[in-house]
Amino acid sequence: MNTTVSPPQDPTERTLDGVTLPEIATLAEVQTWASGQSGPMVVGSVIRFVRYSDGPAADSAGGNVSRRYGTTHEAGLSVANLVSKDPEIWAPGDIDFTACAVSEYRFVGGYAWIGEGTVIGLGGDGEPVVSDVRPYAFLAQSVIDEAADHYREHGLR
Repeated sequence: MNTTVSPPQDPTERTLDGVTLPEIATLAEVQTWASGQSGPMVVGSVIRFVRYSDGPAADSAGGNVSRRYGTTHEAGLSVANLVSKDPEIWAPGDIDFTACAVSEYRFVGGYAWIGEGTVIGLGGDGEPVVSDVRPYAFLAQSVIDEAADHYREHGLR
């Protein structure tokens, strides 16, 4: 697939394959936005997530999900929840959890973006699968680097 990235007209925006979204530059901004999620992650709930892919436009064309050992098809998009489903382990809005979520799937490659979607089930790795996806922002490389540094410095996982 030919994916084109346009230079932003506004330094706080990025355009990818015709989709223009704000670009978030710090982990704290991601955490602040993610903390607006209400309620637990159950089927039918709306969650805030991070996803690494060819971008929201490519994702809207189908639910193919890259996995470490190949590609599978799921009814929605496989995502990493930005808010813990276990508040006894991770406090809501915990920066450690946000760093883990942003760092965990960076090996998949592609563009990092965040959005909201309705949980329709769990994927093969236990991750949420969502539909009715609403992209919110792209993540700048600085966020990914900051999350990876935080993850490593705090001995997470």
